[in-house]
Amino acid sequence: MLPLLLFQLKYNILSAKHKKKSTNTVFLGLFQNSLLESLRLLNETVRRRRSILMEKSIISADYRLFLDFLKRTREDVGVTQNQIAKKLKITQSQVSKIERGERRLDFIELRRWLRALRIPVIDFVTGFETYLKKHSKTKSSQE
Repeated sequence: MLPLLLFQLKYNILSAKHKKKSTNTVFLGLFQNSLLESLRLLNETVRRRRSILMEKSIISADYRLFLDFLKRTREDVGVTQNQIAKKLKITQSQVSKIERGERRLDFIELRRWLRALRIPVIDFVTGFETYLKKHSKTKSSQE
């Protein structure tokens, strides 16, 4: 059966690797007698692409606990996202993205973050290890 109509569907997705919006294009042939089948295939294609992206963007349980501990530490010191953003010379939006896990924090950035909060790195690491042991559900992350 030849396609009666070939159309192009564009949709935005969030690239898990680069964290930038990109446009993907799906070509779908609508067949004369199977419009419902074509729509089912379109839905399946979109769902498959989303699940692939979600697999790539899943944050490990330990990293999720790290982000939670980082946020709690900031809040315990009594510093808002705006205040730490000003100290770090970044935007509040960037602080929010870090705390939500949309942007990863490397060690050098963590060190700067902790210095802005006036918390020694060793104290943070020790506190995090305790927090991790208390909240982690897997043996491998407790070792």
